[in-house]
Amino acid sequence: LRCKIVVEGGNLGLTQKARVEYALRGGRINTDAIDNSAGVDMSDHEVNLKILLQPVLARGELSFDERNRQLAAVAEEVGRSVLKNNRDQALSLSLEQRRSYYSPSAFREHLNAIEHRGLVRRQDAVLPSHEQLRERRAMQLGLVRPELAVLTAYTKIDLALRLGTTPLAEDPYLIEHLLRPYFPPQIGSAFSREIEHHGLRHELVATLIVNEMVDLMGSVFVFELTRDYGVGEDDAVLAFLIAEGVLDLRARAEHLKAGVQELAAEAEIGAFLGLEQAARHVCSWALTNMLEPPSLGELVRRFKLAFDQLTPQFETFLKGGELASFERIYRELRGAVHHEQLAHSLTRLSFARHLLDVLTLSFSLAAEPLEVARIYFGLSQNIDFAMLEHAIDGIRTDDRWERRAASDIATELVSARMQLCRSLLTRDGDKRSLPAQLARGRERRAAEVERLISEMRALPSVQLPPLQVAVRALTRLAAGA
Repeated sequence: LRCKIVVEGGNLGLTQKARVEYALRGGRINTDAIDNSAGVDMSDHEVNLKILLQPVLARGELSFDERNRQLAAVAEEVGRSVLKNNRDQALSLSLEQRRSYYSPSAFREHLNAIEHRGLVRRQDAVLPSHEQLRERRAMQLGLVRPELAVLTAYTKIDLALRLGTTPLAEDPYLIEHLLRPYFPPQIGSAFSREIEHHGLRHELVATLIVNEMVDLMGSVFVFELTRDYGVGEDDAVLAFLIAEGVLDLRARAEHLKAGVQELAAEAEIGAFLGLEQAARHVCSWALTNMLEPPSLGELVRRFKLAFDQLTPQFETFLKGGELASFERIYRELRGAVHHEQLAHSLTRLSFARHLLDVLTLSFSLAAEPLEVARIYFGLSQNIDFAMLEHAIDGIRTDDRWERRAASDIATELVSARMQLCRSLLTRDGDKRSLPAQLARGRERRAAEVERLISEMRALPSVQLPPLQVAVRALTRLAAGA
């Protein structure tokens, strides 16, 4: 082929082996299923609309001709939705390319897992073998777009089947948040009751959750959460739904897409990966706190309202390493996206986990969020939490035991900080002098933490052992609070 890009307008313009070979040689190509997805998607919309209107037709409340007029009236809007889905899938593959380059072990383990469960045979699906992945790693190559398209498809099918039988598909919040917007507004307003009782509502809600989640977070996202937190797929998906609702991920993603003309391709990818990282932090918060809301919608509304109020105000409380970290992240994003407001918004979102920890304390202690934020971030005057977090995030290993140890240390660090903050908030005395309050009655332990962190700063690179020692010392300090 003497071209840089191949697009398939029909089925099997190329074989999958040819696509992979072309992509490995630098060609830009997806798969026929991606490029030609609009036809299938349009057909799905038509079928789902007809299923929606069938009970009304059967009751004689709608004539056959009127039904057809209703379908014709929304054809253009459905077409726009279908094209949007097609663009979202192409963007998702671009994000996956970046992820597979930087985190090849996650994709390798996910491939192993789905193959072990009998979902796919690599040879049949033309997915890379262990040996091929090792060779590519040596050449600093990840999976190519045709392979990622296949992996994404198997992941979506598997997750949608699993979710279709769970109570999530009946959740009123998801009916309103996902199922109703799936249908054109004029259909939704005219046939509201029918949407709630759609014959395929379980399958539709499950598919909508999975498509939104995998397109934004990637094909290995649920696998990583289940692996790192020891939870089931249901809990991992629930964590995502909490993150999506609290951060309003869909609206933020659509805002990014609307402004894509102002961003270079690299900046667009960087912005979406920043959004993904913020969502992962919120998922970590949800899973660490093992939130089991009586109502998903109630939990989302409660935390979203408080989160939106706190987000524009917390920067004034940042101290020490966290202030430096905020400024560094902003500079990096400003240089990448060349858009001040977007860079500032994404930088604030990078602190989402901290803000939700603040709100968790605020709700449990019935304390003002701004006062909790002042104490929470003020702890950085004495303890360099930013350095510890950065060092933990920097642990890159293929060893699952070391990876689990790093995850446990991160959880322990969060717990210690929360315990220290809770102690200071519930203690009598002058809360304006945090250093004195923090050390009071536990001077030796406070000095030990300060000394260990100082020694870690002098290390050329920080590995797990010193992190474990420092965080355990911090845990002892918090336990004595």
